[in-house]
Amino acid sequence: MGAPPTSLIDPEMPEHGLSEIKRAELIAHVAELDQMIEDQMAHCKFVVEKGWDIPAIAVHLERLKESRRLYLSALSQLLGENIGDDETGT
Repeated sequence: MGAPPTSLIDPEMPEHGLSEIKRAELIAHVAELDQMIEDQMAHCKFVVEKGWDIPAIAVHLERLKESRRLYLSALSQLLGENIGDDETGT
């Protein structure tokens, strides 16, 4: 039976290929934050339409937006490129 692999990353994979995979993964995280923000905005709208108090929901929404902004900033610095922002979360 042989020894278990020491890495899940293929040593033959060029560094560029790995960076493209990592970039896609990071962009997917931003898309997930966008979806969470969209869901929270819909929830805020629903609560307002019902006439209920929304401070905690609004605070959560602002935290999601701030997380997205910080994540995009860090992502831009890590990738060394300007990540276009469609302002979904802002």
